[in-house]
Amino acid sequence: LIFDVTIHPEIDLKMNQVELNATVNQSISIPIMLSQLPPSPDYTYELIDAPENMWVTKDGNINWIPMITDVDDNSFEIKVSDGVATSELQYNIYVNAIPVISSRPSDPFIITQGDSLSFPLENFDLNETAKLTWELLSGPIDMFVDSGGMLIWIGNELDYHPYEIQLSDGIDSIKWKGSVYVNIPPVIISNPITFILENELYEYPLEAQDENKMNPLDPSANTKIGFELLEGPKDMVIDHQNILRWKPAENIAGEFKISIIASDGIDDTPQNFQLTVNSSPIITSMDSLSVKIGDTLSFYIKADDSNPEDSLFYFIDILRQGMNLDSNSGMLTWVPSNSDIGQHHFNLEVKDGQDKSGTYQEMHIFVYEQPIFTGDLLTEAFVGLEYNAFFTAEDMFGRKLKHPGAISIETTTIQDYALSEPYGHYFQWTPKKIDIGNHEIQIRITDEYSST
Repeated sequence: LIFDVTIHPEIDLKMNQVELNATVNQSISIPIMLSQLPPSPDYTYELIDAPENMWVTKDGNINWIPMITDVDDNSFEIKVSDGVATSELQYNIYVNAIPVISSRPSDPFIITQGDSLSFPLENFDLNETAKLTWELLSGPIDMFVDSGGMLIWIGNELDYHPYEIQLSDGIDSIKWKGSVYVNIPPVIISNPITFILENELYEYPLEAQDENKMNPLDPSANTKIGFELLEGPKDMVIDHQNILRWKPAENIAGEFKISIIASDGIDDTPQNFQLTVNSSPIITSMDSLSVKIGDTLSFYIKADDSNPEDSLFYFIDILRQGMNLDSNSGMLTWVPSNSDIGQHHFNLEVKDGQDKSGTYQEMHIFVYEQPIFTGDLLTEAFVGLEYNAFFTAEDMFGRKLKHPGAISIETTTIQDYALSEPYGHYFQWTPKKIDIGNHEIQIRITDEYSST
């Protein structure tokens, strides 16, 4: 018996790499290589126990997009056949999930000059056996990431400092670019105006400086300082020129608490002060006085001030000899002498200790002596004979009183007398029998200064 046996060549798949890595949501294409001598004209490919969405093309390319549910090891077989010979090959694909940086600093991360950045970076990985490592790819001098993911740096230099970190699981990695902004609070360099007069316009130009050159909210812009009024009297505002303005209502005085802040968009610097609106004293006492020679003038100069905490002080520019003014109480005392006769004018000033100038008033003090009677009256008269006499008087300066009404009879027991004025005060009277007895005459003398 003679027959022919044909030996069909096997399909060799040993040259294929069967331990592979893939990444979630990233496509992988695996070409199947084979060796057969002589080669068959056609081959078929079949996946056995493969993941759900894996497929193989007619020309032997395995295609797959792993999903989250496919992480870690995935084993399957591929069967290759030419219709006669069949070979199988087992694959193991490790599906890797890209690690996630789950906690990182904000961008920019803001710290104050001299403070330290110590931020715990956090991560997440779906793979059970992933070994994650942190790496600082770039950043300012002395910045580093320790093995536990702590990002550390001391911020001594102002403005922006970019950095880049990487988290790797040995297969895939993820990067994060951020920046640290080192800030120093603005400094208010203007000194507040703390005193104005009543009804005066208040204007205080605000000024501040900032050592930062770059804007914390916009790296391409310069720093900008804004001012805000937190507390102040009604109608006080900060205008577009950063001038604190206020027009007080009429007759408003007192102490007003003011609080402002200068802000660079990150830190606020306060300035608190008290504004005094000073009301000038108002002199309420009379401005004209009179005192008789030898008498004691004791007079309290009085003034009011709308600022209850003010102490008032009293001044007269030039005092007469013997005159005394208590500057604290306003008590004016004086015993004028003969040399002080007449009208005197003084410049009175009352100060409240707040303003250099005070309230002025001209003060008048009239020093007088009563007029004296200089006439010579006889003390006897006779019935039927005319009794006459000139009533004469002098004022404090020794001048004779001639004006109408200078000498008048106020009361008398004499009847039917005459007192003529045109030529001096001439008294005439002819007594009758019924007038026999003692009589009294009361004469009033009034000088031009109304002193009687």
